[in-house]
Amino acid sequence: MVTSPTVTGPERAISTADGGFVLPPESRRDPATADAVLRPFRGPLLFRRRAGLRVDHGRLIVSGRFGERRRFSLTDEGKPYALADTLDDLAVVDRNGQAVVVTSRTCWDGDEAQKFAAAAGLWGYIGDDSERPPLRADGFRLRTGLLLEASAAWAFPAALLLFGVLQAMWRGWNHALSDRTAAAICIGLLVLVVLMVLSAWSERTIQRHHVEVIAGAIAVRNERGDLVDRIPVSRAGRMELDLGMTGPFNLDIVDGRGTPVDPNATDVHLGTDDLLDLAETTHLPLVFDPDKDPFLVVDKPSPVLNPPKDSPKCGLSMTAKDGVLVVSDHGRVLARYDLDGKPQSPAALVERIGGKGSNAILDGRGGALLTFPGDLWSRWELLSFATAAKLPFELRDGRRRAKPLELAPGAVTYHE
Repeated sequence: MVTSPTVTGPERAISTADGGFVLPPESRRDPATADAVLRPFRGPLLFRRRAGLRVDHGRLIVSGRFGERRRFSLTDEGKPYALADTLDDLAVVDRNGQAVVVTSRTCWDGDEAQKFAAAAGLWGYIGDDSERPPLRADGFRLRTGLLLEASAAWAFPAALLLFGVLQAMWRGWNHALSDRTAAAICIGLLVLVVLMVLSAWSERTIQRHHVEVIAGAIAVRNERGDLVDRIPVSRAGRMELDLGMTGPFNLDIVDGRGTPVDPNATDVHLGTDDLLDLAETTHLPLVFDPDKDPFLVVDKPSPVLNPPKDSPKCGLSMTAKDGVLVVSDHGRVLARYDLDGKPQSPAALVERIGGKGSNAILDGRGGALLTFPGDLWSRWELLSFATAAKLPFELRDGRRRAKPLELAPGAVTYHE
């Protein structure tokens, strides 16, 4: 249910035909003199490079991924002037609540969309977030091509897989199995193909940013090379990461209290080398934020790292209990550390990426108290244990040219 908001000033909210409202913009910017651009940050390569919305002196210019363009007037009566940001769609609507352009919400950043609306003098739209605004007769649907591109990426291997199944069944392979078993195998293979397509879709929907440090500031550019923001390094305390399963790292640049130093300092997507180069240049720690990991909501952090199941000869385990971290090998205690925050005590659990380096537990001075092979536990297992032990989980450069970790006095080096 939508209630009428209270608006002061000469301009007031206008009811739309679908039961929503359009609100006057806070900026009071006149669309007739505005010049603003909104670009997608997700989607296939062609869509990210070519698609966009632009307000240019009273006209809304919509560009598609194949170079197609549509123009709408923002100054004539009844023409579009409100931005609708719903759960699934992003649209520009007229005063009747009908969309002249609608596109998938997945590919656009909400904060950038609001800045675009303010700069362009577009009004705000309040309506049913679960409903897509109806497309006007002369409207334009800005298609992303996400599923089509992902399907094309796996079309050939999927066709080979299905051809192999059909060929095997044609030769009588199915006669050696029951009908139920043969059907289960076919369904399983079809599910595998669908998962392959979805994996390709997920990989292709994330933008890769490019960063460089210029005059004490981090310059963030999108894939088109446009400057997104300049973030002073002096205001940053650390770089927080979420536990992405595929694609580039999702990075937030925050201050010492964990607050983003700038609205554009969130959701910066970097590949491994770019991420490590940035950390090396700025000397900012790379820390995983457990609050951004959805798995820790379902599976609570574990205070125990059991010996890895896929390495039967390895008996290394760690336990954090009652303020003490105990490291054991096949039940024999190798080391015992107090988790009391002192300089000689554990201060961080570190995973080294970009190579085959060892992971480690560091003390407050940066020395390694314990080093162990980097392939024993998954990243999620390490994050879960570090969260339970109340230790920051950091990433460090593990490439060949990286400086090796310095060992603390009495350090334990574990090898399988």
